[in-house]
Amino acid sequence: MAQILLIEDRPNQRQLYEDELRDEGFEVFSASNGHEGLELFDRHHIDAVIVDILLPGMNGIEVMEKLLARNPQLPIIVHSAYSSPSHDFITWFARSYVMKSGDLKPLVNEVKQALAATAAVQTA
Repeated sequence: MAQILLIEDRPNQRQLYEDELRDEGFEVFSASNGHEGLELFDRHHIDAVIVDILLPGMNGIEVMEKLLARNPQLPIIVHSAYSSPSHDFITWFARSYVMKSGDLKPLVNEVKQALAATAAVQTA
């Protein structure tokens, strides 16, 4: 079972995403901020990360930078209310950028594609 790290500060959204991802068969570890997310990443074998941009304390860009320093091949999906990625170059290293909406299918599909691509690279 793939392990997903979800970093989202809004409790209702976090719970909704957790429920949807678990229904799809993923094991989900969730954090309300970047510091918690990094601690969870260090304690578990995380296969992919979903991160919001606006987070308290440490923003999603800073979290991405620290995660990629730990694992440059880590699939990271930026999930934000912004309609386009930040101009910060570190977002270029994200696997994808999915805009938040009431429809969670694009997010779930992107997680599945990221995991499939990672598996393909590891078996090649």
